[in-house]
Formats: sequence, C-alpha cells, structure tokens
Amino acid sequence: MNFDELTPEQQERIQACTTPEEVFALAREQGHELTEEEIDAISGGDNAWGNKPKNVPTACPNCGSQTIREIALGYTCHDCGKYFE
Repeated sequence: MNFDELTPEQQERIQACTTPEEVFALAREQGHELTEEEIDAISGGDNAWGNKPKNVPTACPNCGSQTIREIALGYTCHDCGKYFE
C-alpha cells in the first residue's frame, strides 16, 4: 500500500487512525490484504507503532514545521499536510 496512491478520502481516514488495530480494520474494510512488510511497519519490527526509529525527521521537509505525526507507513505534517516516509 503506497500512501500517495490512496484517494484523498482514504488518506484522510488513515491519518485519523491512532492504533494499529484501526489501520488493520480500515485496510480490511477497503479490501486490502496487508503484506508482511506493511504489518511490520504498522505494528512491529524496526518501526513499531509508537517507537520512532533513529532516522525520524524532526521537521517537515516541505514547510519546516516540527509538528510531525507518525502514521501507518510514514509521517505527516500537521501544518501543511505533507506525507513523507
């Protein structure tokens, strides 16, 4: 699942998810079967939900804001809405 390929509505819905379970439910609802890598990125492995890896950006590459939020498969800026991995 590539975030940039989702519709704006789907992007908005996934950004609203606050737990891995919500992401899994949304994926199932949309008929998407998650790969092992996607599951790992959402709920475990090196990029565990809530455990930011050492290479987490401290500022948005688009606007420089420091209001970065980790979402299912990457990060989003609260100020400009830019998604990045």
